[in-house]
Amino acid sequence: MSYQLSNRSLTALPPVEDAISLECVWNWLTELPEMPTLETLHCDGNPLSSLPMYPNLVKLCCNMNQLTNLPLFPKLAALFCIGNRLVSLPEYSKLTNLWCGKNQLTELPPCPELLNLCCEKNQLTKLPDCPKLKSLSCENNQLTTLPECPDLLTLDCRNNQIVSLPYYPKLKMIDLSGNPIAAEMKDPTDVEEYHRLAAVHLLC
Repeated sequence: MSYQLSNRSLTALPPVEDAISLECVWNWLTELPEMPTLETLHCDGNPLSSLPMYPNLVKLCCNMNQLTNLPLFPKLAALFCIGNRLVSLPEYSKLTNLWCGKNQLTELPPCPELLNLCCEKNQLTKLPDCPKLKSLSCENNQLTTLPECPDLLTLDCRNNQIVSLPYYPKLKMIDLSGNPIAAEMKDPTDVEEYHRLAAVHLLC
């Protein structure tokens, strides 16, 4: 069953235990029930401080809540948890898309299947190996370097402490503004200049 219960000023949900998909954004919910068949959950903009463990959950959108931790959802492939109070994340082995900006994260777990990562405005000092990563936005952290990502296409790492980078041969977009490494470039958003300087080992 699919339930659409958004923008209703709800403080509690009606019976939804058979839900496969649930949208309950912008309510006043402080807790959610057990839903063993749930695969997709959108619960943005509530005062939730915790979530139950949903064994079949594949996609979770829980932006703008008050979450301090998340359960280990074994099938989770997409996580959008921007603007919470998270200090750590479980290791989601199937995760391909992660948007976790504006939290209090100091590190991320291994993400072997990750394709897209947006982790801006945290307290990260390093990133895990993400060998399949194609898009990375990690601006406004405390990073000094970045991992090897041979398939990376877009990189936004503004306002960190990056002094050197791996070479990303497929890169099509870059922004290194606000990093020490940007002093080596005339334009820290010029991807062609990045490739030229990297080729002569001035950035790597």
